[in-house]
Amino acid sequence: MANRWPSLFAPAIPLLDTVIELILDKQRSALREGSVLVDPTDPGQEPRVFFFLEQTIRDAAQRPISQEVHFVEIDADGASVPVATRRTWTIAPPPLKNWLKFAAFT
Repeated sequence: MANRWPSLFAPAIPLLDTVIELILDKQRSALREGSVLVDPTDPGQEPRVFFFLEQTIRDAAQRPISQEVHFVEIDADGASVPVATRRTWTIAPPPLKNWLKFAAFT
């Protein structure tokens, strides 16, 4: 079977804008509620809060003229760090067998 992934999926590419809008349309309420996510490629042991920020600039008629999505982590000391979009591709809910380890953070 041929590889069906796009060869370019990056900011300023219409495909990314379309995918983000589709996800927001279908999952906005879940994103607002929050979730426990784990990055299996991150060797760190300290929990952090991961924020998804959506910024929209509207014209006088309230039509969106610019939209951006940003990701930020905040650690236990309150320090914030921007997160590279490519790093968000590896985060996922923890495996069910490990869920109790994360219950204390919710």
